[in-house]
Amino acid sequence: MEKRKLVLVPLAYGSEELEAVSIIDILRRANAKVDIVTIGDEKLLECSKGVKILGEKVIDEVKGVKYDAIVVPGGMPGAENIRNSEEFSKILLDHVKSGALIGAICASPVVVLDYLGLTKGKRITCHPSFAPMLKHGIYDPQPVVVDSNIVTGKSAGFALEFALKIVELLFPEEVVVNVKKGLALLEII
Repeated sequence: MEKRKLVLVPLAYGSEELEAVSIIDILRRANAKVDIVTIGDEKLLECSKGVKILGEKVIDEVKGVKYDAIVVPGGMPGAENIRNSEEFSKILLDHVKSGALIGAICASPVVVLDYLGLTKGKRITCHPSFAPMLKHGIYDPQPVVVDSNIVTGKSAGFALEFALKIVELLFPEEVVVNVKKGLALLEII
């Protein structure tokens, strides 16, 4: 039996809750082990629209853990708060060296990944209001873009599509089909 995929989803004050919950939910439907990791010392945090989410771990608890993917929700100032965490940046940069999957949606492709220079020469999408801030990557207006080991999503409106693409990249086709059937995106016969 294949070992469960391990995914880190970082959250900080001001993260976009629709994106975060979509990512976590869809990955757990695929039977991924998702670590909901808060930036800072508090596990309970308020997201961008006032919804409070209880994280399962704080960033200091996951140092040295090898993840199959790290997926960063957007939202402001959540993306900035995630980016400004030295602990998270170190984890992300170590993860990049391993060649494992990185995902980011909405503001985070620019505010986190591009800021850290991880998008150099890569096609990415992001919320259109952040596209002018892109310094290293190449903007692609598609809802979801995959370039090498980086998958990016445009906005909260495409959170489900983005999360499903991550499942597609991490799991065999039968898992993707089962997740889509469970969501009634495919007819159950």
